[in-house]
Amino acid sequence: MDNKEKFVLAIFVSIVLVLSSSLLVFNLSPSSGNSGTTATPAVSGGLYNVSFKETGLTTGLQWNVSFDGTYGISTTSVIVFQVANGTHTYTVANLSGFSSSPSSGSVTVSGSAVSQAITFTKLAPVVISPVNLGTAGQFTILAKTGISTTGTTSIVGNIGVSPAGSTYITGFSLIMNSSGQFSTSSMVNGRVYAATYASPTPSDLTTAVSDMQTAYTNAAGRVNPNYVNLGAGNINGMTLVPGLYKWGTGVSISTSVTLTGNSSSVWIFQISGGLTFGNGAHIVMSGGAQASNIFWQVASGVSIGTGAAFDGIVLSQTAITIATGSSMTGIALAQTAVTLQADNVTAPTSTQYLSSDTFTVSFAETGLPSGTTWYLNMSSMPSSGPITLSTYTVSLTNGSYSYTVSSMNQSYHASSGTFSVNGKIVSVSLSFSKTATKTPSSGLSSTDLYLIVGVVVALAIVGTAVGLMMKKRGSK
Repeated sequence: MDNKEKFVLAIFVSIVLVLSSSLLVFNLSPSSGNSGTTATPAVSGGLYNVSFKETGLTTGLQWNVSFDGTYGISTTSVIVFQVANGTHTYTVANLSGFSSSPSSGSVTVSGSAVSQAITFTKLAPVVISPVNLGTAGQFTILAKTGISTTGTTSIVGNIGVSPAGSTYITGFSLIMNSSGQFSTSSMVNGRVYAATYASPTPSDLTTAVSDMQTAYTNAAGRVNPNYVNLGAGNINGMTLVPGLYKWGTGVSISTSVTLTGNSSSVWIFQISGGLTFGNGAHIVMSGGAQASNIFWQVASGVSIGTGAAFDGIVLSQTAITIATGSSMTGIALAQTAVTLQADNVTAPTSTQYLSSDTFTVSFAETGLPSGTTWYLNMSSMPSSGPITLSTYTVSLTNGSYSYTVSSMNQSYHASSGTFSVNGKIVSVSLSFSKTATKTPSSGLSSTDLYLIVGVVVALAIVGTAVGLMMKKRGSK
């Protein structure tokens, strides 16, 4: 072969090599990162897809995986990460109502995509007991340092502060009751109590605040949580079954969370940080869930955003702030202050968790002269008295009661009646009125006249007979 032929052969071989290399490059197909079903390597920056594929979850439930410290969240069945070659660790976050297998582990990437299967298994329903609020459950809002409102707020139920006095209840235009034991407000469908009011209010409030603190400790001290650090504190969009939830951080809900259970289901949320409930956020109650059985134990304060709709009993170690135009069906118990801004707060209608507690029933009489002794008799209870003050209080459990009242002054009387105790302070008004007496007549009736005439005639006959007898004796 001469030099010319060698040169032509070299050019031909070079062309063949170039074409072969081009075809190899063109035939490479990078993974899309969606299915995670192929083992084809990605070509961008030396990264490869690691796909986590779940089975067993209800369609639409949010789940998440922590992969080398980075969180992936999805409501579909696949979560995909892109990583370089090497060994990588993962943890599947706890999901309310399910267990996962495996819940953690590692995957090795070596020049190709990897797929990891995750199987979720539905757990049996959890049964836990509610938190006993004691006498703190008699209040819709109870705080230690103050309750304030700006704008027109509406509260259904009683509110109270202790050890702070009534000057720390601001924005309510309070009107003191004549008893001095409580005040009223056009914004409160109930009574307003403060530690500086007349007895027995200070001691009652001391007990209620103590019960509030005991309830907080009880909720915070529950052990063996069913779910720990769910969603790393972000539970927005999740559906939560009954159980005990615990976080070492704060908890946030930006738009909504769903609580699904029945009327006796209980949720207890132990939150080491704060609770942030976003503007316009709301809680979806499903299957008969009751606000009276939802307990939010929060260590670092509660913030409920503008126009939100919140449900449950808040046990806060610090402050509770409810922004403008929000509504709350529940009870706000703060170991500092509660701040409101034109909100609607209503106590739960169900009080099953208070069935063994007692509640103050106040009887206030009007109409009796000052210092007059009176008595109160209630069904299934001994007589209460003698009572010389215009008010009388007694502690009763939930139920219906009938009563009668009487007075030592027989010129006054009051009607009997009935009342019910249903998880709140009760007030009963007793009105004594003077007994009507007969007005003496200016003349005698015909019956009276006949009676008098008859008596006079009888006396005359007897007198005549006696006179005749005496006359006959004298003539003998």
